[in-house]
Amino acid sequence: MKISLSKPLFIHELGKRSNQEDTYFLPDESVDLPAQFFMVCDGMGGHDKGEVASALVCQTMAAQLAAQLKEGRPFDDGVLNQALRQTYAALDQLPMEGKRPGTTFTFVCFHPSGVTTANIGDSRIYHLRPKERKILFQSRDHSLVFDLYLMGELKFEEMATSPQKNVITKALMPGIDSHHRPDIVHIADVQPGDCFLLCSDGLLEQTSNDQLVDLFARAKDLEEVRQLLVDASADNADNHTAVILQVADVEKTPGEALPDDEKSSPFNALNVRPISRGEDIPFTGAASASKASVPHASAPQSPNSGGAPRVAKPAASAKQGRPVKKGQSKKRPSPMLNIALAVLLVILVAVVGMLFLKKSPPTKAPEASPSAQVATVPPADSQAVANVPPADTSSTAAKSATTPTPPPPPPPSADKQPLSPSSPPVDNAVPSNAPKPDNATPSRSQKRDNLRDRTKN
Repeated sequence: MKISLSKPLFIHELGKRSNQEDTYFLPDESVDLPAQFFMVCDGMGGHDKGEVASALVCQTMAAQLAAQLKEGRPFDDGVLNQALRQTYAALDQLPMEGKRPGTTFTFVCFHPSGVTTANIGDSRIYHLRPKERKILFQSRDHSLVFDLYLMGELKFEEMATSPQKNVITKALMPGIDSHHRPDIVHIADVQPGDCFLLCSDGLLEQTSNDQLVDLFARAKDLEEVRQLLVDASADNADNHTAVILQVADVEKTPGEALPDDEKSSPFNALNVRPISRGEDIPFTGAASASKASVPHASAPQSPNSGGAPRVAKPAASAKQGRPVKKGQSKKRPSPMLNIALAVLLVILVAVVGMLFLKKSPPTKAPEASPSAQVATVPPADSQAVANVPPADTSSTAAKSATTPTPPPPPPPSADKQPLSPSSPPVDNAVPSNAPKPDNATPSRSQKRDNLRDRTKN
């Protein structure tokens, strides 16, 4: 990919301050390099030598990058990080009298693989497409109010009026144990007419993203864009500096695959949203630096504007430091809610059990069998049993065929005494007090005994 740029323009205003602490860098047109890079740095107001820190960073980064590119190295993240390490080493050589100096850092480089952006602090980078009236990329602010907004502690419109709006969470500073790394984003979706804006926070004190898009869309050329930005920031109190870039032409190689994470990067403020309580977010820096008496640049945009944070949760990264927990993707129910649900479940189970018991039929007592009825009859005398005539089976069968079976007698009353274990029940026993039949026929043995008695007589 070969990207051609129109002549870059810049804004460098003092505002209502007595000291200019912003520094910007434009490449020398006479130097032919395979990549073009631009920078804006904002020295930390209220700190000693803020303007020294911002100027040192621009000069050192430019010298280190140019040296590597002249050696024939293609621009990539490794080249950028090596130049940044050399810049931190130069910062560490600054005298540490009074407050520690520091600066923000914004960087855009156009090279054969596309566009690379990098930022530290709350100065911003924008990728705009005026013909479509939208912002495609906005760098994330490394500020305390933006972190609180992402954590749900501040509303979007409260960031501009928060008493902590001047506190940033990342900066290039000397003498710190862990140097902050920049948020790096790669952009391959570049079209003719696209604009890139690098600016310190003072530029957008009174300008929202909606107004910024409208300003770029209605301007006839880049010079008018510059003048409209100057007019919009005329009453701003802080130093305000900007570099305005416009893509004139893009030549793409057919079939080339270039790195592009603009639409998915968590470092794109358009891809992040406030998170719910209980989620994790990355902490953007270990050390915080106060930009004393420097108003926060980013007056909050409308939540419906092109630059309002939305869409995706910020992804945690090992490079972003330890996560700060907010009591957590997914929202957990409170313990009181769990207890209430458990109590309701117990009550529901109890009610269902009571209804089930109420509807179940009562248990009937088992009916006594005929054998049990016979068992309650007291045993008959053995002599009476012997005198019972044999039953006529034929007549009995006939009777049973014509006579309906009578219902079983009722069970014995409670005052009846149980049978003795020594007297087992006898089937078809006849009660001892039953009357003997008059026409009883003697048995054969009785006839034989009677004949023997008569013979003896």
